[in-house]
Amino acid sequence: METVLVQYYKGHAVNIPSAEQAFQACSKLSSFFAGAVVSELTPDRLDAFVAWMREAGSSDGYIARTLSTLKAALNRAWKRQEIIRVPFIPLPQNGPPRERRLSIEESAALLNACEAEHLYVFVVLAFATLARPGALLELRREQIDLRDGLIHLNPPGRRQTKKYRPALPLAPILRPWVEALPNGPLISYYGEQVKSIKTAFRATRLKAGLDESVTPYTIRHTMATELRKRAVPSWEVSGMLGHQSAGFRTTEIYAKYDPSYLGQAVRAIEAWFIELNCLLRRDVLTPFSRD
Repeated sequence: METVLVQYYKGHAVNIPSAEQAFQACSKLSSFFAGAVVSELTPDRLDAFVAWMREAGSSDGYIARTLSTLKAALNRAWKRQEIIRVPFIPLPQNGPPRERRLSIEESAALLNACEAEHLYVFVVLAFATLARPGALLELRREQIDLRDGLIHLNPPGRRQTKKYRPALPLAPILRPWVEALPNGPLISYYGEQVKSIKTAFRATRLKAGLDESVTPYTIRHTMATELRKRAVPSWEVSGMLGHQSAGFRTTEIYAKYDPSYLGQAVRAIEAWFIELNCLLRRDVLTPFSRD
């Protein structure tokens, strides 16, 4: 097992856009199946692995992606005649789509409960961009073009993946925040990039009185729903979420420089923030002092 996983990662996965995901999957598989050989991948052992992952808090979707990495590693080894058969790897069914959305009062409670500056900045960015948490944690000040008013979620040199990272218009609510932040990662703690906000988010969620169904992704779903409620065209909502078709991705190269690019979405976000600001303890329009 260990040999199959290592050779798959070094010989293939290290060169794909989802290399980090593959590395994490191989690490979890190696940890659970330490010392095992391929023939020991029985249904009972695989069921035990799924149960182990669930006990650790992993979603069925994440478990399925981890097992998909195992399938890919085994298939590669079989094609290279390194193993004589590939065990059947059942994948757990994805659960129903998450429907949790935050009311504006719950959104205010979340921001009011943020004590750490880096988490407050993360939540403000999440509400204003609809971006995925991973893209925000990797976002650097250098990716924001103040002259053209654009946020390039995909950094230079990074290949786009299925989770497309679009270029978004810089909402006016974010401009003073960006101008106040130094070069480097926008989500930082004592100058160092924050790799995960899960622990801080859970503590803040508890303080805000929100239930466990609220995750960082809930912010993205909340704002997508909010934009549709405010009659923002579906194609603009899709553009904010990075759900464009391949054809739109080509036109985006030029469209993003149009002053009206995703304009209705930006106006709706601004209007929502103005309403939210009335419920906050501190003015969200004013960034933290760096004195």
